[in-house]
Amino acid sequence: MLVNDYILADPITAAAIFWYIAKMALIMAVSYAVSRALQKKPPSIKYKPDTFKTPQIEEGSKFAVIFGTCWIENPVIAWWGDTKAETCKIRIDDSGGQYMYFYKYYHGAHHILAQGFCDGILQIKVGENLVWPNHENKYELADDAEPYADIRQGTLYGGISSYHGGVTLGGGIYGRVDFEYGPATQAINDYLQTVQGSYVSANRGLTAAVLRQIYVGTNPNVQQWNYLVKRTAHLTTGEAQWYPEKATIRDYEINPAHLLRECLTDREWGMGESTGRFNDTIWKAAADTLYDEGFGLCMKWQGDQSLEDFIKDVMNHIDAVIYEDPLTNEYVLKLIRDDYVIGDLEEFDEKDILSFKNFSRGGLYKVPDVTYLEYWNMYDNLPILISSHSQGLISVQNEMLIPNEVSFTGIVNDDLAGRVAAREQYQLSAFPALKEMECKRTMSQLKPGSVFKMSFASRGIVTMIVRVLEVKYGTITDNKITFSCMEDIFGMKDALYANPPPSNWYDYPVGETSPNSADITWSGTDPTVTIT
Repeated sequence: MLVNDYILADPITAAAIFWYIAKMALIMAVSYAVSRALQKKPPSIKYKPDTFKTPQIEEGSKFAVIFGTCWIENPVIAWWGDTKAETCKIRIDDSGGQYMYFYKYYHGAHHILAQGFCDGILQIKVGENLVWPNHENKYELADDAEPYADIRQGTLYGGISSYHGGVTLGGGIYGRVDFEYGPATQAINDYLQTVQGSYVSANRGLTAAVLRQIYVGTNPNVQQWNYLVKRTAHLTTGEAQWYPEKATIRDYEINPAHLLRECLTDREWGMGESTGRFNDTIWKAAADTLYDEGFGLCMKWQGDQSLEDFIKDVMNHIDAVIYEDPLTNEYVLKLIRDDYVIGDLEEFDEKDILSFKNFSRGGLYKVPDVTYLEYWNMYDNLPILISSHSQGLISVQNEMLIPNEVSFTGIVNDDLAGRVAAREQYQLSAFPALKEMECKRTMSQLKPGSVFKMSFASRGIVTMIVRVLEVKYGTITDNKITFSCMEDIFGMKDALYANPPPSNWYDYPVGETSPNSADITWSGTDPTVTIT
């Protein structure tokens, strides 16, 4: 019989062996536990919550008036508070014996974004990070009139995690942001009423965002909140836009005719002119042209420039003029376009034109042959530079690049920016004549933007197509009008000039004597000069 068989065959012996093994295992387990309990642990990392560092806003900050779709990067902070620091911990070693304690930070806020009613808030960024509606797609925009944004970006800045002894404590951002669009019926926000009391305002007439104690990560330094705000379909009063069929271009841009009309008529922030001074036929025709051209703009006015300068900037974008018609007392929007028939233009000559001043035309080696145009990328909120070259002019000017730099940051469409850059360069490359003319009152019917045919024999001008830039009507007694004009680039192909007068130069044959006092007699190839 084998020993193992013997042991197993003896129940008493087997039981004793198994009991001994169990006792030794128990002793070892207790010994290990006591050893672990007596072992000195590394201390867990703890710190106290830091004080919130609130964003600052300068006193007297102005509310923006939005046209089209624009980023509001510095919202006015009407209220900031309801802060909270929540204690949390995360294991920072594989054995589970060491932890790092940290805090999650929360705060509430009331951000005023824009003057008056707006159509919608389409995106939100915190710092440079897109957090709503889709942080993975910068081209996705929210619908108009969304009542709130539900932000769920727990992994932003890396989130909160530990891995192989490393720790990420970026935190993320999540919570609800209520939107207020400022209608006359707007109710008091319930969250603001809770944290501020019964006497909080409903903030009608302002577009705003309310942060309902948003979780903003593990860093108490609050980053700047940025909002993409849209307004095309409504006036800032909340009323429907004038001529709504043509007010919006490409879903997010505003028709410049609507923009200009509102600047002139708004009674709160605009010039307060009566809408009766705007002939619908004229303004709708301009709006139709801009709509058909796809000429939409996205601009904001914050009062950092005068409203008059802002209007001029818009007109430079679209190449237009606005004037008051002295006969009708109406405001007229005139687009500078190739929209006339030369045969239908009025003609004026020396009988009407008294004199010229400052007649000039650009010369070679001075005219810019490349235009650099700056416009705006709405999604990245960054400027873009595009160029338009006049290759023929560059060649004539010995390959010398003479730049013309322009800024049209109200343009956010790539195709439109290219067309406007080409327009600006073409106007320079055409070498149009510029002039100031004093004229009789027979030309008083001409207005800024008007086009006429001119002839002036003493200057060799048979036909020149001229566009009026500015009119000075003078006084009652001087009986003359001054026009600032330029040769119209759309009519330059139809200009006619008289042949230059003869020079009276006579090429004397060899041997013939000049009738002048200095007689020149040719002998072979060398002249002999005899003074008589």
